[in-house]
Amino acid sequence: MQITQPLKQLGLLTGTVILGLSTPLAAQTPDTPDTQTPYRVAQGTANPYRWTNPETVLDPASGQVNIKLTNSTGIDIQYQVRGQTERRSLSEVSSEMLNNLDTPTNLTFVRPDGGFINAIPRATATPGQLELVLVEADHMAREDLAVQINEQGEVFVN
Repeated sequence: MQITQPLKQLGLLTGTVILGLSTPLAAQTPDTPDTQTPYRVAQGTANPYRWTNPETVLDPASGQVNIKLTNSTGIDIQYQVRGQTERRSLSEVSSEMLNNLDTPTNLTFVRPDGGFINAIPRATATPGQLELVLVEADHMAREDLAVQINEQGEVFVN
């Protein structure tokens, strides 16, 4: 009885708190494409404190870009262009062309086995086109989770 009184005063024994703790995180985040697989998503526009210098710069044609995505990790990966595609798989050592993506564009990717990925972006001679090669990273400190392309065509890797 002595313990429950202070807890009641703090609001820790209310039904609201219990319901809040029992609600799964996936149910609170409607942008999560699949609640069965942990899927890391970078959100919003480029954060100047996190993404300070662009890796490369494109010339977006009519506010759109094309990305040639190449998986060189040796294992299947999952990716999604946020708000423009569903989550997709890209098999090991293969490529896919993503055309007419509106800027800003946010491409996220993950290895289902939990391994780490490095993203290597390179502007091509074609205006508005990015070549993005995904390779296996050797440890978490070098892992990339997303590529953001803003309206000016600046490409940031996070």
